[in-house]
Amino acid sequence: MSGQAEVLDLFPAVVTSGTLDMEAGWREQLRAHILATREIETEGLSKSNVGGWHSRRLRGEIIDTLEAAIMRRAEDYARRMAWDLLQHQLAFTDDGLWAIVNGKGATNALHIHEDAHLSGVYYVDAPAGSGDLVLEAPRPPHAGPEPVLARQTMKNVHRLAAVPRAGLLLLFPSWLPHRVDPNQTDAARIAVSFNIALIPRGSTA
Repeated sequence: MSGQAEVLDLFPAVVTSGTLDMEAGWREQLRAHILATREIETEGLSKSNVGGWHSRRLRGEIIDTLEAAIMRRAEDYARRMAWDLLQHQLAFTDDGLWAIVNGKGATNALHIHEDAHLSGVYYVDAPAGSGDLVLEAPRPPHAGPEPVLARQTMKNVHRLAAVPRAGLLLLFPSWLPHRVDPNQTDAARIAVSFNIALIPRGSTA
């Protein structure tokens, strides 16, 4: 009788989640900053957003504070993944941090983030039902049919819905396909997204 087969978890898509511990009232200040920016940049950008508002690169002291907090988490992620942080460093890409404000019915289409290694989202406001972040398993064009599952596990899941909440920070590989479900509420779903690249020390992203 043969021995038990060895199981190798190959090519994982590592996602980390956790709340950012910020000063009292900080998230409210960030919300006000984003909404004030929307009053000025009313049109916004058209990217993956369908019906929502996508800002240009956010600027300001409160954004600098958020960038620093995100970068600390990103460095933890890089160390967990054994990325080379001796000869390389993490840096935000030229897009920096941008805001997405999704009102009722607004959504974000399936996409990836090119020209980056690590992407993420910080939720400023995310009422229940305002749109889950759906992470999709990447599949090559020649992939065959999916098997019927008796039960869903982390080893066989094809897609996973991450339920957002205010103050939550998610980090994931930039190549991981993702989308946002429609906002089913009357309240705005406000999130800040970003891309981070691993670059040689002394260079800029």
